Amino acid sequence: MKHLLTLVLAAGVAAWPQQPAANAPAPPVANEGVTTEWNIQKTIHAVGTQASRLLPLLDELKPEEWVSQGAPDAYIGQLRDLRAELGYAARTAKELQRDASDLGKAFELFMRLDACRSMFRSIAQGVRTYQNPALADLLESVELEGDGPRAGLRNYLVELATMKEREMKIIDQEAQRCRGMLIRQSPSRPAPRPKAPAPQGAKP
Repeated sequence: MKHLLTLVLAAGVAAWPQQPAANAPAPPVANEGVTTEWNIQKTIHAVGTQASRLLPLLDELKPEEWVSQGAPDAYIGQLRDLRAELGYAARTAKELQRDASDLGKAFELFMRLDACRSMFRSIAQGVRTYQNPALADLLESVELEGDGPRAGLRNYLVELATMKEREMKIIDQEAQRCRGMLIRQSPSRPAPRPKAPAPQGAKP
């Protein structure tokens, strides 16, 4: 699972900045193990809040009017999908806050944010070209504020996957050790009982 997750993470974060935004630093990491509970809770909360902040701004967009100016009508569906993904991301962040150790939920949140980022870039370009460059600047500015929390979530996801893999290896090693002990402790098969001698006078 770790190898699959690593490949997906590498593909998903290729377009993300490697350094978090100056105004939204990624949370510090503990010296050992996974990011501390307090810090990751802050990161998850920031991710969910940032997704919620973008939703009202999308209400200002008029892709139907863009189409009348020659824009592809795919923008209409793209905006609808972006709204849905941002809503899902905000809800997933709330669920993850209740159990930050849920690797599946953390991975889901990461992938939803990655999908949002790809669609958002396209939508922002549509706003800049067909509606209002100043509004596009505002959208990009608000979206950029999420770079730090997203980078923090990415780092935490890698740490969590590594920790889960290490735990599985320990469990597997313990299981093998217990099986070996049981095998060594298994009683040997008893020797067959000798046949009782035939009674005297009995016919052979």
